[in-house]
Amino acid sequence: MKWLAVLAWLLASVQDDGVVREALKGWAHPWAGFRAGSRLVFNETRKTSSFDADQKKTVFKDKVTQHIWTVKGAGEDRVILHMEGGGQEADVPLYLAMPGIFRGKGESRGEAEVAVGEKRYRCAVTAIVLDPDKDAGQVTTIYRCAGAPGWAVKVLAETFMGGKRNTWEEELLVEVDRKLEIDQREVLCHVVEVTTGSEGGGRTVKREWRSDAVPGRVVRRETRYFTGDRENEGAAVKMEVVSFEARR
Repeated sequence: MKWLAVLAWLLASVQDDGVVREALKGWAHPWAGFRAGSRLVFNETRKTSSFDADQKKTVFKDKVTQHIWTVKGAGEDRVILHMEGGGQEADVPLYLAMPGIFRGKGESRGEAEVAVGEKRYRCAVTAIVLDPDKDAGQVTTIYRCAGAPGWAVKVLAETFMGGKRNTWEEELLVEVDRKLEIDQREVLCHVVEVTTGSEGGGRTVKREWRSDAVPGRVVRRETRYFTGDRENEGAAVKMEVVSFEARR
């Protein structure tokens, strides 16, 4: 398939480093491999706020908007999505390039065990280090196991300022073999929790149900926002696929 060749080219262009290439085997952009005509229909639920009858307490209500995303074109380096929803339409290019967290020199760091529910995975650990001796640098640590769903069991991307951690994003496999029903079809998913934060700032927690069978590879997403230990209830967002068509 063309997208596999593109992925191989991207791997080589991101880093001519055998350790890095090995660690990134299996990674793919969520929309890679889906041809024109692939279609995703999902509901997005956001909170709206108002006051109660006494005008003293904030009351939150759910507002649901349906979106339809259709692959209009698929090239070697990008896909074009036609997006409809909320009374708007647009054609948006999504480039298949790897994120910047995979730039740097690879270092093998042995093995580590990661628990996912009742299962335990023995993972090969690789660090990708960029500019460690400069004022600003980054380290991405990847935990991979051939027997686990998805391309990695855990990915921790950290940035540093003056030798101190500044921001981080941790992607962790938390559940396997989760079945969801979509438009009378059973879809097998694995569940990943993604936590993003900054030192002294807030954090965002996303829980995603993922499947290679669905365009975009996310079947459901729940996003929550926190300041310290306090959740911002009114900012929570939920996305859930209601139907799809995958063309390969």
